[in-house]
Amino acid sequence: MPKILTVTRFLRFFHITHKIGRSAITNYLAISYFLLSALMIYFAKSDFNFFVEGQSIRMESAAYQIESEFVKTIDDLEFVMSSLNRKIANSTANKNAINHILQSANYSALKNQQVYSMLSNGTFFWIDQNRQLLLSSEFGIIQTPINVSAREYLSETEKTAWKIFLGQPAIGAASRQHVIPVGVGVTNSAEKYLGTLAAGLKVEDLVKKFAHIAVLYQSEFAVIDQKNRVLVESRDGLFSQDHKLINALNNHTYSAGNEIILDHSLFLRSDRYVISRGFEKYPYTVLISKNNGVITRAAWMQEIMPHFIEWLIISVFFISLRYFIRTSLRK
Repeated sequence: MPKILTVTRFLRFFHITHKIGRSAITNYLAISYFLLSALMIYFAKSDFNFFVEGQSIRMESAAYQIESEFVKTIDDLEFVMSSLNRKIANSTANKNAINHILQSANYSALKNQQVYSMLSNGTFFWIDQNRQLLLSSEFGIIQTPINVSAREYLSETEKTAWKIFLGQPAIGAASRQHVIPVGVGVTNSAEKYLGTLAAGLKVEDLVKKFAHIAVLYQSEFAVIDQKNRVLVESRDGLFSQDHKLINALNNHTYSAGNEIILDHSLFLRSDRYVISRGFEKYPYTVLISKNNGVITRAAWMQEIMPHFIEWLIISVFFISLRYFIRTSLRK
């Protein structure tokens, strides 16, 4: 019985189509197809934007994790260096006394071990008031002091003691390794500047430390200072040699939190989508970057392609329906 009713309704539909006329039906189908297509485009665009927004959130998560790791590394290093500086401040602060403090420092504590492993040769250095590197915890007193007055962070450690400062990546004066120079100034009870305890964070180890985060979020990263100079980056030249990015960085004023530096572009696929996160505690910024083409291809496969297939199915249905109706009207 239900089958007979279904067939009857189907035949009744075509009986009505004869009364309506071919032109009206064609217009009705065209309008319906247009509206459904527009709806598909709207949903596809919405899903695409949602996908890009999701990528932005993932990039922000990567930036936050890298900031946290970097800040923890600096904080741990500052704690250890300040502990050594307190011993230096309470001593006679001559070369022999400082050498004894550095040589007898306890590196067995867990935090000290973690810090020690990040340093170039696991070494601390002592720089006096005249910016002469006099000794190291590895080799002791240096017979021929090394002039390190070119190290710009020293002016900061002289003005503000007991606070850690990072310099521009360089080749270590003693270690000859690629490092980020780090220093903490020390004063005595009379607030007289005695010198700076220095070290070098190994750039290669920092890259490795953050690499797992970049891989997890399929992004590239860099950490820059206040002058937009790269301290460490995941791929050589990606941030330091990209002129478009450099111009964008120079024209941007940073603040703590997340910001978009270069927005995603559907058409400039060779360019990059870049967000930044300013450190809350230190004057540094982490940049997270993804290639526009990579994001667009992923969005196409995961979001656009299903809607495109739906649109093809609808198109085939409407074309078949129109053909079937036109054929029936001719009879």
